Amino acid sequence: MNKIIALFGGKTLLVIAGVAIVAGGIYMGIGKQGAVSTTNDITNKTTASGTTGGASTYLNFATDNNGKMPENWPKDAPPAYSGALMMASFSKDVATGKLDPSVNYFIKASMTEVVDYYVNGLNANGWKIEANADSPAGYRVITAKKDTRSFFAFISIKPDSKVGTGVTSGVTF
Repeated sequence: MNKIIALFGGKTLLVIAGVAIVAGGIYMGIGKQGAVSTTNDITNKTTASGTTGGASTYLNFATDNNGKMPENWPKDAPPAYSGALMMASFSKDVATGKLDPSVNYFIKASMTEVVDYYVNGLNANGWKIEANADSPAGYRVITAKKDTRSFFAFISIKPDSKVGTGVTSGVTF
């Protein structure tokens, strides 16, 4: 555990864990409501908005193929893979209220294609990749830094044949 904290840093690790837990909960909740097709066709569209923590709406649940990113997603960070079935996009960290955007989506692409997309996109925009390795939890973890920001992506190692490769990615400021 100390090696993991040293690799990612305590703040980034907490943000990653929070996003993963919230995104997993959202996925489970949306799945139980039947908003996501359980077939191989991921073109069904459903959108909903929710408000958490105050009067402003900063949580967007979206199960559509237009891959909408949070408004404050940095232009130099790779957006969702083209054709993403967006499960959730956050412009704020739900746990801290900080403007740290993140997304959770599925894509009909292999884990290797998605990893290559993120690695190439980060390198092309001057991010320094710090980690690119499989985790014991069944994800490929990619972390990178640029100036005072950190980028992370969790990419499922074994895609689900019904919904594709799962991805959670985000940026902390």
